[in-house]
Amino acid sequence: MTHTDPHADVDTGLAGWLAERSDGRTAHTALSGGMTLPTAADVLGTIDCGLLAYPYLEVYRDGAKLPAVEAFTARRVQNHKVTGFIHHRNVTGQYRAGATLRLPSVADWLAAARPALATVREVLGRHIEATAYLVAAGSPVAYAEPAVDAVVLVCSGSVTWHSGEADSEPLEVAAHTAVHVPAGTTRGAFAGDGGDCLLLVLAERSPATTEIVKALRQAGTAHLEQQDTHRRHHLMPIDQKAHWVLGELAEHFAAMDPADLLRLAADRP
Repeated sequence: MTHTDPHADVDTGLAGWLAERSDGRTAHTALSGGMTLPTAADVLGTIDCGLLAYPYLEVYRDGAKLPAVEAFTARRVQNHKVTGFIHHRNVTGQYRAGATLRLPSVADWLAAARPALATVREVLGRHIEATAYLVAAGSPVAYAEPAVDAVVLVCSGSVTWHSGEADSEPLEVAAHTAVHVPAGTTRGAFAGDGGDCLLLVLAERSPATTEIVKALRQAGTAHLEQQDTHRRHHLMPIDQKAHWVLGELAEHFAAMDPADLLRLAADRP
């Protein structure tokens, strides 16, 4: 298993390159050899140890996501049955047979993914999330981020990228390369024959419904605190107070730009 330094400096060239990307086309650039990236061995080693659990793994085979019962199992932990651990034999068997292992929120448990994530967040915003794709050599990648702009770092192996842009040729991408993939431009990707391929996809995360509700509550509270009537709420008759609050919030939320609400939800610590 390869051990990397999660505190190593990330190449600032990636940030500069991303800041210049504005033409909406697929593009790529080589990363410096000093940039900290995870490897396929890092991920496989974590799967081998048997401690990775739901929801940090999804298995895709023949265009479909495998049912959880085929990917996860129960283990005895301090004499208690605990469900949701990766079924090592099933998962690795599917992987070697051509399945794609998709690992959402990979930076939660893989420290080597965090430096690149931090660099991209500095340029594109805190709402960026890291997802890893692990694919055996020569297998198709079940890429599931076609609707959002993404920065794809090829960490191990190589990949052939097929974009949907007019007159575009397949893009052969080696390890330690960054690919900027605009939304809606991906037709498919295949891992090269030179070894296990690990892709680190850095893309905009869709906030959970609960996060949007929390952001809505935060925005509504901030609006009410700015109203003179609210500061004199103790003088309002009790039968009027609820109607006033509901009326103020309804008017405020009706005029709110949904993009501002999503931005507020994504930027919550």
